[in-house]
Amino acid sequence: MIYKEFHPDKLLTDFVKNYWWFDNSTTEQLDFTILPDGCFDLIVSFDNYQQEDISLTGLWTKQVDVSIEPNKQLFGVRFKLLAVDYILQQNISSFCDSWIFRCNCAACFGDVVPLEKEWFPG
Repeated sequence: MIYKEFHPDKLLTDFVKNYWWFDNSTTEQLDFTILPDGCFDLIVSFDNYQQEDISLTGLWTKQVDVSIEPNKQLFGVRFKLLAVDYILQQNISSFCDSWIFRCNCAACFGDVVPLEKEWFPG
């Protein structure tokens, strides 16, 4: 398992807290509890480095249990609350403790280009 966080460029720090990468290269499902951090995330999911779906979380006000399947990778952009006005142009309270959207890439964008493992940090 690999988890890393990366700082955004100074121009984005008002809106982006960090970028993160999670790679479950094990053969077992990994279970975690995520605590509220005052942010919302855009998450790109991969299955064995092939893009699978994209999702946007709301603001979590309570802990959330998640399970990451074997050979799954996640890339996330963790946005600060200030960004919600610019991205969603709505009040964040309507998105608390929920997923704003989840999209299967093939259904939304057609064919997805496979990614090479060496393109990712780790």
